[in-house]
Formats: sequence, C-alpha cells, structure tokens
Amino acid sequence: MLVTKKIDWAAYQFIAEAGRATYFPMAYFIIHAYWRAARHTQWPLRIPVLGDFSKYSTRWHYAIRDPHVFDPYLMRFLMAPKEMRAFEQYIAAQRMHVRHLFPCDTCSTVSNHELVSDVEKFYSCFQDLIVAAGTLRYLDRALVPAVQHAYRLHKKRDALVAIVSMGAQVSFALREEYAMLALAAGLQKRHDSITSSAAVSGIKKIWSTYRWSSCGYYNEQLKTIAVYTTELRALLKQDSIRAFRAMRFRIRADQQKRRAALRLLEPRDRSLGILAGQATVAKDEYRFVASELIGRAMPLFREIARRTGYSVDAVRDLLPKEVRALLLGKPYPSALVRARRRAIVIYGGPGFFQVLLGRAADTFARRHLHHGDRDATTWHGRAASPGHVRGTARVVLNVNDFHKVKRGDILVCLNTSPEFMPVLRKVAGIIGEEGGITAHVSVVSRELGIPCVVAINGATLHLKDGDWVDLDAARGIIKKVI
Repeated sequence: MLVTKKIDWAAYQFIAEAGRATYFPMAYFIIHAYWRAARHTQWPLRIPVLGDFSKYSTRWHYAIRDPHVFDPYLMRFLMAPKEMRAFEQYIAAQRMHVRHLFPCDTCSTVSNHELVSDVEKFYSCFQDLIVAAGTLRYLDRALVPAVQHAYRLHKKRDALVAIVSMGAQVSFALREEYAMLALAAGLQKRHDSITSSAAVSGIKKIWSTYRWSSCGYYNEQLKTIAVYTTELRALLKQDSIRAFRAMRFRIRADQQKRRAALRLLEPRDRSLGILAGQATVAKDEYRFVASELIGRAMPLFREIARRTGYSVDAVRDLLPKEVRALLLGKPYPSALVRARRRAIVIYGGPGFFQVLLGRAADTFARRHLHHGDRDATTWHGRAASPGHVRGTARVVLNVNDFHKVKRGDILVCLNTSPEFMPVLRKVAGIIGEEGGITAHVSVVSRELGIPCVVAINGATLHLKDGDWVDLDAARGIIKKVI
C-alpha cells in the first residue's frame, strides 16, 4: 500500500541508524511497519524512517527536525519503570503468536491460497515485531547521550557506558556457546564420546532451543543437528573443561564490573544505567523472536519454490501479491526484481509510505543521504568494547563474505547478527556502522572482549578489503594507515 504525501525533506536532518543484509520485502515491510505503527495504541512509532536498499543491503536513516525528538521515549520508561515490564510482555506475546502461527509443520498439503495467506501472516507478524525494534531504537537514541552525560566526569566514560549497558543476563548467542561448552566439558569429565547418548541428547536439546539463532533478514540458514555435531567434535579436541570455566568466570566478572559501574553513577542517574541494561536484554529477546519467526517460516518459502520451480531466493525477493501471482501461473517479474536490486528508497512515517525506484531513488539518495567523507583517513565513533589493535580490514556485508575473513583481521560491517559468531571468533577488532548500545555488534563485542568502535557512518563504503587499519577502541578512533 502506498500513501503519498508531499514532504519538504529539506527541513529534515537524516541520521544514519542501522544497516544489514536483507531481501527487498524485509526492507519494505520494516518501513511499512513504521507507517502502520504510527497509530499503534501501545507502542506508536512516530519518527519517519527511510530505507536505502541496493544489492541486498539496506541502510536505514531517521528523518528528524528536532535533535531531542527521541527524548520522550526515554522519559516514558524512566518515569514509569513498569513500562519496561509491559514492553517485555509485548515481546513475549509476539513469541507465543509466532509459535502458534508457524508450528514448523510441512506445507506440502496446504492450498496455494493458504500459502499466500501464510506469507501475508508472516510479514504481518514481522511488522508487529518491528514495533518492538523501533521502540528500542528510539530509546537507544536517547539513552546513549544521557548515559554518556551521567559519566561525564570519568576519564573512561565510553568504557563505563559499554559496561553498564550489559544486561543482567548474557545474550542468546553467548548462551548458545555456553551450552555447547557445558556439554563438551561434561562429556570430557565423564570420558564420553560424541556418539554417546549424553552427547546425542545434549545436541538435540541445544538444537531445539537455538537452531533459529542463525536466521536473519537475508539467506542465512537454520542450524542443523549436523552443524552442532561438528561444533561439538571441535570442542572435544580442546580442553573444554578449562574453556567452560574461563567463560563462566568471565561472565561473573562482567556482571561484577556492571554492578561497580552502576555504583559510580549518582543516585539520580542510576535508573539510566539500569534501563540501559534492560534495553539490551529486551533487544536481544526481540532479535531471537525475529530469528525464530524467520526460521519457522522457511518451510513456507521452500514449498512455494517447489511448486513454482523458482529458487527460495527468488521467492523471497517477492512481495505477497507477487507471490500470489506467481502461484497463479503468472510470469516471474524479473525486470522489476532486477530494478529493485539496483537501487530503491522507501520512506514511511505518520500518514505516508512511499517507494522510489530507479532514477527517482538515485536522485533522492544523492540529495539527502550522506555517508561521511569518502576521502577521510580518520573517523571518530563510539567505543563499544575497549582495546587497541591494528590489522587488515575485511568488509563483510552478509554470510557470502564470511570466507574472506582470516584470523587477526579487522571486521568492517554494517552490524553483526547471531550468524556472525564463527567470524567473530577469528577477528582482532570490529568496526561497525550501527552505533547503539543495544546493537548486536555492541553487545557481542563487549561479551567476547573484542576491541570495537561503532557509529562509523559509511565504514563499509570508505574502507576496502586489504586496508591496514588502526583501531583505537579506548578513544573511539579509526585510522586508515597509508
């Protein structure tokens, strides 16, 4: 649905918010969710957002006229602490809704009409989840400067912001790794093999809980029993008992650091630190539910691909009305899909939703969306995890780029997501475009102790594979070494 409205974009400031690999419909419905949620009774999204989609990558920008436009979202949670509990209940309700709609049964016996209806339900459910993501992004935007101001008198301000933003519980990605290490350590203690009943049942339990974790907005795949078995086999070749103890010690130490960082805050500011941790946990919960939704819907897209003779990728490039047409025997809209892959701008907000294609998209992006100075060799961002390293830059936009990364490289990305975990174990540092304290790249870099600087607008455009990079995550400075 397109709802056009003449807007004087010259009156707006466009601020880079996020980016990741996506199929076109995912990018489309994220923006559509902001238009739809402007009227949401509980968690309205009223700040316009734009998506700049090209070659399966989307960058999102907020369009604002007042730099304090995000503050009311922070004040809502600060003035009424019970609101966070209500927000967590909203996410939990979405999880139950996802499991009810998509029980992971085969789709081979349903009609074409039911398949299209399920596709529509999938994108509707996805938009309901974007309400949670959008609310947390608004909150994050106001939280960062507020918490930074609360620590303004401390020399290690950014480090304290990063520490206090750790949740009271670790991320799903780390919980999955913890569960695998615990299983491997238990097997080594008992001298059990990978074929033992304890190993088989342990893998199955982890698989049933975390198999969705690798699913994202693009062509990431569900983890299989075989994948977990391979991971366990590798863990059994090392001292997993020692590694498990070290991880448990690090998690406890991180929580102690968080409590110490909270104590450094003035009593009137302590609620800011607590809220930062709660927001991080809530964002991780949203992320996992979104991954589960996408994973549970995969049989749906595979069945449509089987019936139409097109690939799953080709099917996931289509909007629901285009899927319906394909199932009715209409030709695949190849020219339209190719045009969308090249360049498209989608914007939405209260009272408007519009898609610009081709020359119109190029003109809009050139006029309004900027990604920093292409000729710069030094960039300033926010330190998400402390440390100072040098290394070779590797630009990774999606899973297809993972093969490029070698041990000791500097990962340059829009943001990370759970499927990045194998890559993160190799890198010496991370440079991320997304800059929130609840962003996945901020969370996992803190948990894994990887030096990381975020909020570097256009990093994946300005840095190239092979660039030698100095990453100072104590001061939030990135330098390209000539």
